[in-house]
Amino acid sequence: MLWYGAGDTRIDPRAFEQLDKDSDRAAGLVAAAIVEQRLEEAIQFWMVADSAVQQSLFRPSGALGAFGVKIDLAYLMGVISSAGRSDLIILKSIRNDFAHRLELDSFEIPTIRDRCANLRLVDTLIREPSPSSPFSGSFVAKTPEGKITHLGHKGITEDLAHARQRYVLAAQLFSYLLGRGVYDKDQSKPYF
Repeated sequence: MLWYGAGDTRIDPRAFEQLDKDSDRAAGLVAAAIVEQRLEEAIQFWMVADSAVQQSLFRPSGALGAFGVKIDLAYLMGVISSAGRSDLIILKSIRNDFAHRLELDSFEIPTIRDRCANLRLVDTLIREPSPSSPFSGSFVAKTPEGKITHLGHKGITEDLAHARQRYVLAAQLFSYLLGRGVYDKDQSKPYF
């Protein structure tokens, strides 16, 4: 799908394409890692450009190294909305379960499946194309002013019914919106 960054030089689109072949555990870890990297880039975009200080803060043991801290900071900076913060916390908690609880190895485990069902922005920002739409593949719908109203792809409703696809689509959505904010100097906050 075009929204995860086709043509983006910062994150290779093959990272998302690989998720189709990976185990549930690998998909849960890699999708969240992509989003975490995008979130870090979005935060850094709004900071003073001092790479030495940023590298110190964002290293794994640095003050801004943890995914949860990045989520909270992005929220406090206005980069993401309250709803975005809630969804990112769900994404992070699922990632942490796959990373730290070896008995959890599937998106069909009830605790993981239920949290995937609670991802809300995919329901409001991803849609099927209308029957009269000229779009037959992935698309980004915008207002005349360029504000994104939603993203879509034919067959997306069926994909959103499955926990794994819902999780990966949420990660693609967040990756696209965070990455777009860094590229588009006129993008208003919050990104989502």
